[in-house]
Order: sequence, then C-alpha cells, then structure tokens
Amino acid sequence: MQVKKVAIVQSGKDIGRIIPFNIDSSRDFEFKINFLNNDYEVNMYKLLSLAPIIFEVDDSTKWEISYHRAFGIKPTVIHLKEKKNNPDYKPLPLDRLVDPIVHTEFPLPFMEIEVPPSPTRNNYKPNPKEHVSLDLEDCNVAEFYLTRISYNFENFMNKWPTISLRLMTASFEFFATNSLLTDNKFKYFMPSDGQKRRATVEFALNNDIKLIVNTYRNPELTGDKIKVTFIENELAEALLGLAPIGYKNEQGKVEMFPAYKEDLQRDNAMSSDEKRKWEYRFNKMREKLEREMKKKNE
Repeated sequence: MQVKKVAIVQSGKDIGRIIPFNIDSSRDFEFKINFLNNDYEVNMYKLLSLAPIIFEVDDSTKWEISYHRAFGIKPTVIHLKEKKNNPDYKPLPLDRLVDPIVHTEFPLPFMEIEVPPSPTRNNYKPNPKEHVSLDLEDCNVAEFYLTRISYNFENFMNKWPTISLRLMTASFEFFATNSLLTDNKFKYFMPSDGQKRRATVEFALNNDIKLIVNTYRNPELTGDKIKVTFIENELAEALLGLAPIGYKNEQGKVEMFPAYKEDLQRDNAMSSDEKRKWEYRFNKMREKLEREMKKKNE
C-alpha cells in the first residue's frame, strides 16, 4: 500500500511529521516523529507512577523520535535520534511497552502532544503527494493510539459503547497512572455549547497498523515548548476495561460497575460465547493489575 507522511498542523502552522519507514521489510511497524524546527520536551509515565519523568536533551530541534516494535527477542523501543549522519541514540527508559497485533481489540495508547501557541512556527505548505494532513484546527491536545489496520471506530463503539466513551474521555496518562486526580480532560473534551466537532480521526501507517487520534482544546495549557508524553502501556487494556462506571439503581443509589461489565450486559453484537471469553480475559487482567498494585505499594 502507498503510505504518506502525516503532517501535523495547527491553525495553519507546521507542527511536525509522522513518517513510516521500512514499509516493505519484515519489521514494517516502524515510524519516526519529527517536530521540524519546533522546540519540544519529552515526558514519560512509568507504570502506576503518578509523576512524570522529564527526558531532556540539548536543543531538541536536532533530535527526532523513533518507534520500533518488538521483533524476535528485541523489545519495543522508543528513542531519540540525532538528525545527522552517524547519529547518537537516546533510548527512553520505558520498558513495559506492548504493540498492537492483528487480533488487538482495544487501541493502545502511544503518544500525546500538547501544542501551546508560538509566533515562531512556520506556515504549513500543503503537499498532497507526500502528506496526509492531521489538522488540529484550534485544538491544542492530540492523543495518539495504535491499533490494527482493520479497526473500525463505528463497529467498536457499537460493540463497546461504555469502553469507547472511556477511551475518548479518559486522560492519556490515566492508562499508566490509574489515577484521575489531575484529570481535567472530560470538561474540555465534551462540547458544552451544544456544537458538534470532530473528536477522532485515523490514519494508516502501513499494511498492519493505523493511528487513532483524539483531539480537544485545553484552555489551561501553558508553556512555550511542545510537550510530548509517552507512557508504559502494558496494563492499558486492563485500566480501560476495569475502570469503574457509576449508575443509579432503582432505589436511586449509585452502583459502580467495571466498564467492560456494563458493555457485556448489553444486547449487542457479541455472542454468549464471546461474552464469556471477555469475562474470563478481564478477570485475568484484574488479577494481574492487582498484583502490580500490590507490588507498587510494598
């Protein structure tokens, strides 16, 4: 398939590129993120950690970010790479990463970018032969998720209505921290003025995977650098499906259910056998999550 670079644009300004490479090799799951001449900083959340690690380099405009999937005995790697011949590499200290596969059900969180205003950015020059445009318009936050190429958002939403809403409205870092203490996304992601807006868009990266991007505007965003956030996403599916959802019962009291249970109780496209399969899988996810939380608290 012909794959184009994804040009990230905001209000007519050129923010960066997502560039697939090694398209025809056995490792056709690689791409890089180049923020051109825009200064940026990298934040990382380790699994079940509440505070980010800031990864610093001198003059970030001289570095780009590369993503390499796990291959053989080699793990998934995200690293910074110098934009020069014989470059230096700086791997990010993120160890508990998972890649989407052909059977991946839920999109996996990959990256968030926050784009404060800057008068020094260049105007974007469209190049339809080379680029497909991710136009943030007036949004300043974009959350990127990786999923299989056959993923269809409408089908996913019909099958998992509660989980799909959670995927769009939970903060990106929640899928590592398991905490909503600093989350102010919901009040800005959902339009309050009754107006419709585009909230999600997707792009193919190669024959196997695509990007799902959630966008919204956070009026509280401050700073002068683009902020790029990565997380350890090994437990993202568990945190997505096991997140408690509150509903009022017939007596008017709020009962809490895991998001996946709410969806499995619905009369949707899933067969009884598939529902039993997901009940079993989420129980296994819960056991793993509880073990990790116990280790974290020891």
